[in-house]
Amino acid sequence: MACSVEKRCEKAFAKEDFLQAAPLCEKAHRQSDKMRPLALAAESHSQLSNLNEVERLCALLLKTPRKPQALYLLGVVATESGQRDKAKGLFEEAYALAVQQYAEANAPKDQRAASRAALQLAFMSRNENKLEDSEAWVQRGLHAVKVQDDFKTEVFLLAVRHSIEAWLGNEVAAETALSQAEALHRQRDKSNQEHRYLLVLRAVQNLDQARWALAEQQFLRLVNSSEGKHCDQDCLSAWLSLVRVYVRQRNLDKAEAALNEYLRLLSVPPTSNALLIRAELAAEQRNFSKMLEVLAEAQDMNLTEDERQWVLTFRGNALAGLGHTAEAKVVFNEAIEQLEEMHRTLAAPSQRSSFLRMRRWAFWRLFDEHIRQSKVLEALEVAERLMAPTFMELLSAKVEPSLSSAEEVHALLQRTEQAPAPDNAVFRLNVEKALELLSQDELLLFFSTDKGFYRLWFHQGRFAEAHSWPLEEVKPRLEAFALRPALPEAEALGALLWPSELPRGAHVQLVGPEMVRRLPWAALRVRGEWLAAQNAMAWAPSLKVAALLHARARQEKGAVVVLGNPTQDLPHAQAEALQVAKYLKVEPFLGVRAQRSVLESLSRARLLHLAAHTSVGAQGASIELADGKLYAHEILERGLGPQTVVLSSCASARSSDGEGLMSLSGSFLAAGSRQVVASLRSVEDAVSAEFMRHFYLEGGLEAPAWALAKAQMKMADHAPVEAWSAFVLWGTTR
Repeated sequence: MACSVEKRCEKAFAKEDFLQAAPLCEKAHRQSDKMRPLALAAESHSQLSNLNEVERLCALLLKTPRKPQALYLLGVVATESGQRDKAKGLFEEAYALAVQQYAEANAPKDQRAASRAALQLAFMSRNENKLEDSEAWVQRGLHAVKVQDDFKTEVFLLAVRHSIEAWLGNEVAAETALSQAEALHRQRDKSNQEHRYLLVLRAVQNLDQARWALAEQQFLRLVNSSEGKHCDQDCLSAWLSLVRVYVRQRNLDKAEAALNEYLRLLSVPPTSNALLIRAELAAEQRNFSKMLEVLAEAQDMNLTEDERQWVLTFRGNALAGLGHTAEAKVVFNEAIEQLEEMHRTLAAPSQRSSFLRMRRWAFWRLFDEHIRQSKVLEALEVAERLMAPTFMELLSAKVEPSLSSAEEVHALLQRTEQAPAPDNAVFRLNVEKALELLSQDELLLFFSTDKGFYRLWFHQGRFAEAHSWPLEEVKPRLEAFALRPALPEAEALGALLWPSELPRGAHVQLVGPEMVRRLPWAALRVRGEWLAAQNAMAWAPSLKVAALLHARARQEKGAVVVLGNPTQDLPHAQAEALQVAKYLKVEPFLGVRAQRSVLESLSRARLLHLAAHTSVGAQGASIELADGKLYAHEILERGLGPQTVVLSSCASARSSDGEGLMSLSGSFLAAGSRQVVASLRSVEDAVSAEFMRHFYLEGGLEAPAWALAKAQMKMADHAPVEAWSAFVLWGTTR
């Protein structure tokens, strides 16, 4: 009889029929005194949110080898009860004890407490924007699932990794993690739960990337899968997301219908998220009075920090729509100041660099208002507060060269913000002063808001012209050209992005978001020629950063250092390093000699040429040296800033954050470099070697911007355009 009840317990639990499994498994435990049925009963009550029952059963499990499982379930109870700190402690204890049991080979075979506790801790760290902690827990969890096979948890761990990479703006890594989770589900296909969750993630990713038709199709699959059944949380979320899809498509009738269906299916009052989407729909309908009513209702709810920002931003929109411009600007500024205060409390530069970009709404609304009123300088000041504040913080710290750590930088910033030093020009730098510092260059600034894509041109420090286009028209063209720079589009985009009156032979300082920084600008065509044949160009993450880099004094002396093939598996990199070293008349550091200690002694070097493996992950970009990886954040912390850096490696200009700070090119600039040559994508070894030969023969040591352009033109008649145009210059043109 006991065997029969136990089998029925196992069968009900496997079918996820937790209502039946809970009493059956308790009965099986009473009849057999086995701990597994008791654990399944506790798991079932946890799924049913019967928290008191979970605590009662876990009190028994704590006295058995299943203690880690009990601690994990108690952590779930604490989470659902809002006791976050207690939950975190329980999950950490569960993980540590489970790992100890695995090491001592006495863990119950079906216990998966380590992987599941790691998943919960990864989720918690992710929600706190502690991305490095979250990735560390993901890695621990993935290791645990290999030790104790746990398909479901592995899928969710990969989903967390996807969300981390998506938050950082690292689309390739985000797509890889999500694809791995989807592939794992297809291989194992044990239940429908993971399928629906992954479908939600895929649909949200398509929504975030403006793939409206795909997002609509996937959200419709989710809602249709619940037809005739209870509309669960995933189903309700899908209906709300459909409202957002239709709003983005400007299909307001469908948006209204989807919202009404959501409200019909809802069994409780609308959530704060639902109210915000109602406000967004009212904004598109230009019903600004309705917006204010909905926002007043939302304001009385228990809002997250992001939701409070949305309320302020939407309120500013509504006030602007009603013609109350002065009040709208006050509200937008209030939202921005709150964000900046939150930004200052974040510890790691990588977190600060992503934080404002992911909460950019109020900045761009205020920017749009200033542009609408033709107040260009005011608009630029707003944009500067968003585009590279962390970069500016780190550059500002250069007023005290003795600083050696991120903590000291943060302390300096706090002191300076409280009482700026009278002789500290960095903290007095405004847009007008920045334009004056860059008056020898032509200046092209690009901005993308949800209202449009803007191009501003300044000639000799003075405003020359501004143009704007609908973002949905421009963005797909830019993304397509970044992937494949085809000739017909090179002419069309050249006409769109490049002012027809901008003088040939000028130094051009470019500033803009990642969407335009990814473009192979040398491959645009203007007046029937490649752009690289006409102008020297350099990129900076913001106007003020460009001005500070330009103001740095050039040094004509200092060490010239060449490192190549640190991992001893890149023969072409070794040959290139030997060739460059011969031209520069220096002895290269090759193979095992290309170590971290060499780079760490180069803060005052004139030039660093590096031919090695580089990569981008959740911790930012890194260089593989003979004795280990050197990460972008270490370059910042150690102040490794040779005047000019040449990165001969695959996709070395790629970044995992909005400011580009955690890319190798950005970290070297923030650490003290003036100019960094890097690549947008992988380039064949032979092409890279030829480019570097031309670069140095054309004066790369003395004038990197023009040497880059000339080297590209030397190769344009025989090499593929996507190869020679991949090289870009970060920093200043001079």
